[in-house]
Amino acid sequence: MSENAYKPRPPAPALPATVHDLLAQRRTNLRTRTLNDDVDEIHLALWNDIQYRQFFLPIWREETIEGSFIADDMRAALLIRDYAAKNNKPIAATAKLAAIQRSLGVICRRYGISRKERQNMVSGDTVPQGGSEHYEGDE
Repeated sequence: MSENAYKPRPPAPALPATVHDLLAQRRTNLRTRTLNDDVDEIHLALWNDIQYRQFFLPIWREETIEGSFIADDMRAALLIRDYAAKNNKPIAATAKLAAIQRSLGVICRRYGISRKERQNMVSGDTVPQGGSEHYEGDE
């Protein structure tokens, strides 16, 4: 047979027929689900709830609902844990409120809505921390 002769290529292996078959041949391990995953999903699910969102509005202590950022964060964490218990999110449903509160801080930073980030914004633009030397407002 000459070098230029046509050589048929072998057929491609068959694709998995079902999702179960596809998962069976997965090459990488699934990442373990974390509290942050639950809190992120719940945060998005609760975002349109006015009662939940009110705890994120204040950026100054005087504006807080419960008198402190920690208290407001704990109330939001409690709403998250209650939602988790009712909606089959076992990691968040059994987590301590302080752990949910810390996770919520991570999630807020993911979306650029942490209190510190919002305090450092003027007309939608982030300004350097410490502000301008010409700033005469409260510190």
